[in-house]
Amino acid sequence: MHSHYWILHLVDYYLECYNQPYQDLQGKFGYRHRSILLPKEGVELPSFPELTLDLTKVFPK
Repeated sequence: MHSHYWILHLVDYYLECYNQPYQDLQGKFGYRHRSILLPKEGVELPSFPELTLDLTKVFPK
């Protein structure tokens, strides 16, 4: 099971996605992958890969 962390930037109109969490040898936590999605893109919902969130519906034109 993967953990996902999303930040919707409502002022700047983008979605920041993080996945694959890890803990380093010093005990710090982080994410292996980070991606930025823009308003005209879509993203698959992590628990429902058959569904896509259309970001044009989230961010105003």
